[in-house]
Amino acid sequence: MVRGKPGAWDPKPCLVFAEKLLNFIRSTLTEHSRSDAGPDTSSNPAGGSSPSKTEVDPPHTEETKKHDAVVWRLEIRPGTPTVALYKLEPAEVEAVSNGEDRVGFLPTWLWETLADKA
Repeated sequence: MVRGKPGAWDPKPCLVFAEKLLNFIRSTLTEHSRSDAGPDTSSNPAGGSSPSKTEVDPPHTEETKKHDAVVWRLEIRPGTPTVALYKLEPAEVEAVSNGEDRVGFLPTWLWETLADKA
């Protein structure tokens, strides 16, 4: 396909989607950092809502306490117009870490470096 020809790929819809998605993520994380109260599941940028998750306060594991980790999961389901963004519970963070030297999917050294800058 050649630019400017009929049927050529137009990057604008992809860029608009990416901008909306990044704005949605940024606003959700900013809103959460302002107040820890309220639901942790947010709606998608298209205005639809994602299924609700109940906040449960399970016992913290030592690794999660050590890092005071706040790890989020973004779910994009192909073929559906919704995007779900929610905070993982400590047990879910541990499952992602899988007993390795990580916090969520990030290496511990990176997590500690970023936490020190914050």
